[in-house]
Amino acid sequence: MKIEIQYYKRRYGFFGEWLRKIMVRNLPGKWEDVTGRQLQIFCRMPHLKISDEHKGDFLLFRFLNIPILIYARITRYARAELLEKLSFLYERCELYKFRIRSFRARGRKYYLPVSNFDNGVYLEFAFAETFLAQYQQSKKKEDAVLLAACICREANIFTRLRNYFSGGDIRVRFNKQVIERRAKKFRNLSPGVIDAIVLNYSGVHNGLCAKYTNVFTRRTETQKVLSTSAATPNFLELLATFSGDKLGPIDKAQYQNIHFVLSTLDVFMKQRETKKA
Repeated sequence: MKIEIQYYKRRYGFFGEWLRKIMVRNLPGKWEDVTGRQLQIFCRMPHLKISDEHKGDFLLFRFLNIPILIYARITRYARAELLEKLSFLYERCELYKFRIRSFRARGRKYYLPVSNFDNGVYLEFAFAETFLAQYQQSKKKEDAVLLAACICREANIFTRLRNYFSGGDIRVRFNKQVIERRAKKFRNLSPGVIDAIVLNYSGVHNGLCAKYTNVFTRRTETQKVLSTSAATPNFLELLATFSGDKLGPIDKAQYQNIHFVLSTLDVFMKQRETKKA
């Protein structure tokens, strides 16, 4: 959504003629338009020591990214109208793709998955869903950091070469043993960065729920709920139930692409429900 901001500026100092200037900025009108920078600004806002009545001004000022003197010329009525267009940020997250590409922690650069988890493996997804469910129950920073440490990984020369020749994942191979160690490096990160990663992943989670409805709404043979935050989802147990044939043994299936495994499980579960009916 394009916003045109008009203002006047003298050409030559105080005695010069007034010139009409137009500054064009983009404001998101829906979740799909939100950038990684804007997502981090929005998640940083609750941690700032400013009054509630000024948080809206802070959000709009940072989203527009204009000089403070020009922002001060915008009328209160115009600001209220623009803030009304940003009200979707306080609703259910529908950001189905990762917008934050990377960040730095303790001098190292860490990368998030691309698009809607296109380069992720099923084992990584299973652990991420577990940490997300724990965070939704506890709302503790420790669980949010564990989720970030699960999906955010560094790159090295070997993974970069692999990505260059085969278009694979630039991040190092997922290893569940390293999550706790990596989480210690993320504990001093800005809360806005961690919250933005969690919010971004929750949007991707919602997109996967809409795409693979059978996987997220059906129950396993042990009757453990997979789609609600009331119980920790056990997607590894679900994979063990349906592994074999097309997916192969579980030790190999868990390192398959997340969308390949989820689409296969979705078909299997739909077929099983049809046979029961």
